[in-house]
Amino acid sequence: MSARLATSLIVFFSIMLTACTSTSPLPAPAELSLPGGGQMIPAPGWALIPDALDGRRTRGQRLTRYGVDLDQVWLATGLKPGQRLVEASADTQDGPAWGEGENPDDVGAFLADSLAAIGYHGCTLEGGPLTEPQADWGPATDFTAHTGRGLAYRGQVRIRLRGGRLDLVLWMAEADIYAGRVEDGAKSMLTSLN
Repeated sequence: MSARLATSLIVFFSIMLTACTSTSPLPAPAELSLPGGGQMIPAPGWALIPDALDGRRTRGQRLTRYGVDLDQVWLATGLKPGQRLVEASADTQDGPAWGEGENPDDVGAFLADSLAAIGYHGCTLEGGPLTEPQADWGPATDFTAHTGRGLAYRGQVRIRLRGGRLDLVLWMAEADIYAGRVEDGAKSMLTSLN
């Protein structure tokens, strides 16, 4: 009986160790190359989030400082008409598809509906238009949202439109505690976009 128990424990801990190494955040590189051109410089202490970490099927790369439910920077670049920021999974529904010929005024609704598909509701954008229809990054626009569990989030988003494709970079963090802790680093990443 003790040999069986020892074997079971070895198998259990091997599986756990493998699972931890494959879903743990990975240190962010010194710079992230963006598909379609450009780069972003991650702030110190931020790490890449593998999609398997939280089970959400999202397009692009995400980084976190304290954990995906507390803060994240989401880079989704080169989104073609018909593509989605959020694909359906076991716990999410499909988000909307980016549309042919959409303009900066449509991005707010597209972003709000995409975030709602993964549990962030009541998304409001504050400020003027997100960008002019040009190939340069628009200004950072503040936004707020909340979850069904009552957590409030805030952050900023920057976009650019290039030949009908959407590039979107968003930082968001739990508003009461974590947003203040990550804001400087997150803003520096949005500022570093080129």
